[in-house]
Amino acid sequence: MFVVRLYLLKRLIALPIKSFLMGTVLPVVSIVLASCIPIVLLNAFLPEGVYWSVLVMFLSFVLSSFSMYFIGLNKEWRLKIKNMVFVRISRLLNR
Repeated sequence: MFVVRLYLLKRLIALPIKSFLMGTVLPVVSIVLASCIPIVLLNAFLPEGVYWSVLVMFLSFVLSSFSMYFIGLNKEWRLKIKNMVFVRISRLLNR
């Protein structure tokens, strides 16, 4: 269905498919691969248990966040998020 939708959008609004794929789909796929592959490998080698599952979930969150920040965002959005985090941290420290 995705391919059909792309074709329809190209016909309806002249969507440049290559630039759409490079600007949208490629970063999403890169984030998923950068986040999932290490977690799947780690999960395969760790023993089963609640503590290990919590560790894997935490590392998954951290790795996904870093992947989204460094792969999914451009320089401008990284700067905006960094400034927003610093403002909130300074507000917390000044209370």
